[in-house]
Amino acid sequence: MMTWDKTNIMSSAIRMNSYWMMLLFIIICVENVQAKKPIRTYLLMRDDRMDKNGFSRFSVLDSSGKEHLYRLKSSYTHDRLELISYPSKEVTACVEGQWKAEILNVSFQIFDSIRNETTNGTIQKVFNLFVETYTIEWNYESFLLKKKLFTSYHKFYDWNGNLLGQFRKRFRWFSWSSFVYDLKIFIDKLAHEVYFFSVAIADHRNLMA
Repeated sequence: MMTWDKTNIMSSAIRMNSYWMMLLFIIICVENVQAKKPIRTYLLMRDDRMDKNGFSRFSVLDSSGKEHLYRLKSSYTHDRLELISYPSKEVTACVEGQWKAEILNVSFQIFDSIRNETTNGTIQKVFNLFVETYTIEWNYESFLLKKKLFTSYHKFYDWNGNLLGQFRKRFRWFSWSSFVYDLKIFIDKLAHEVYFFSVAIADHRNLMA
């Protein structure tokens, strides 16, 4: 009788594992079917070391991973995260605010040297048990950043539900491999600086979880 109980338990565990594997497979298939062709693609590579404020540094590369476009790191003189453009090494945007625990309420500035103007925005976390959700306010418009359970993508939407872009962390085959995020932009409606900051925010919150 004891042998039958163990066998029954093992069979139930195998069936349950198969169920979750099938569910994951279906989710991946649905995501692939819904995939759109991006107009721009970036790679964000996280450094091994953190800044003095506990933030990870990122290199923003082109789709080939060969050309360095931006650097994301903490400011030496201000308590904020700065985006530095290459090869000019000018600060093109910055973000600061509350990052810790469940609180996320940050503001950002984007500097346009060509137009000689600055635009401001905010990113706030919305409490939701089943969907990781953030609201983004920029250029007098509202946007959403969401990540559903059992999915690998963070997705950006406008207020009408149009998919603007998405990013995901690559799987690491080896512990010494770099952490890399694939960022794809489908609609040119949200500033690319906001996408970069969002990757850094999601990465930081996952590290602190």
